[in-house]
Amino acid sequence: MKLGSLRQKLFSMHSFDQRPSAAAVVLERQEVSFKSLAVFCSCSDKLERANYDAAAAVGHIIGTKGIDLVYGGGSMGMMGAVASACKKAGGKVIGVSTKQFMLPEMGRSKEDEELESELLVADSMLERKKLMSEKCDGVVVLPGGLGTLEEIFYVLVNYEMPVIVLNLNGHYDALNDLLKCSVEQGFIGSEVFNRIRFETEPDQLLDPDEDSYLATASSAWTMPPMQLDDRV
Repeated sequence: MKLGSLRQKLFSMHSFDQRPSAAAVVLERQEVSFKSLAVFCSCSDKLERANYDAAAAVGHIIGTKGIDLVYGGGSMGMMGAVASACKKAGGKVIGVSTKQFMLPEMGRSKEDEELESELLVADSMLERKKLMSEKCDGVVVLPGGLGTLEEIFYVLVNYEMPVIVLNLNGHYDALNDLLKCSVEQGFIGSEVFNRIRFETEPDQLLDPDEDSYLATASSAWTMPPMQLDDRV
């Protein structure tokens, strides 16, 4: 088949000429009330103090609003900071761990047990992510490493819940740019970006007057019109 005929066939198959206008893919404003939120973040105890302070601030906000916290269990690092602050503020703390982390040699402490209002134990890390995702109405992401990045994409791929990212000190600037670029180039649908929001301060994660998440685009960003020549 000649290249010209192939291009014509591809255009016909995918109906690129019927693509939505930029106005049709503007990030929409949605309001979602939360009963529970999962928090993904680092468990490292070797980070700068600002990270633990931010985690504690997020936990305090969740607890004072009466929203249940779902997290990875334990009292270490940012995970422990967010859980401790939530519990001190009167919130319910649901830990989700794995059988591996419950082994005696893993050193589970009395502090871990006292911190969690409820503990769920999964067979594997994959089941742990699944349990956490199914126990919440939305996700809050704090700075983290590879495990946290994996959890972000797991939720975006498998669920349609909102994801709120605390982009502390520009930690997730590159992720924000990657997702925008992927939408612009047609690799990710704009509806995925509609479900994620990046903020720089803990008190911006939830609306200060309502127990809700306002999914509004930062800087009113919109997906530009698709260029046909860029798709073949």
